[in-house]
Amino acid sequence: DLQQKNPNKTEAIQKELDKDSFQIYFEEAFPKQSSGFIRAADHINFSSSGSSSQKINISDGNYYVKFEKDSVFGDLPFYGERYSGHSTKNNDRIEFESKPKNYKFSSKTKNNRIQTNISFVTKDLNSTAEEYEVSIKIFENGKANMHISSSNRSGMGFKGKLDFVEK
Repeated sequence: DLQQKNPNKTEAIQKELDKDSFQIYFEEAFPKQSSGFIRAADHINFSSSGSSSQKINISDGNYYVKFEKDSVFGDLPFYGERYSGHSTKNNDRIEFESKPKNYKFSSKTKNNRIQTNISFVTKDLNSTAEEYEVSIKIFENGKANMHISSSNRSGMGFKGKLDFVEK
């Protein structure tokens, strides 16, 4: 049981999440697997980076979601399909910087492990026509899973860690 092995780490993570600001860095991206995406991905050599069309290593980038007081900032890669003809200047990015709508933050114990859930809605930094629904789960070991749904693009999943957690 992780909590018994390292209760200090669990406490440190909970204290970090209780602060007004914290950041999550992402190391892996999980594009939605549609037939169009898979056809396009067949022409990309993902294996040289230890990636595949299902899991893309993004650890060499500085991809994050940061919470500061009542605002949220995000800079993430996008791999997938656009659903509408509307385009932004950064079609290969998911970027946001705003006071989120419908912000929810809760922690619960599940199977003797603490899990923190965060969800919110935010607009794309480069397009007022695009909105993201974001759902994040942070586990007691500091690892995080995030899913982003868009009004104009296919969904994406990400895995990462709170920035103060040792790699």
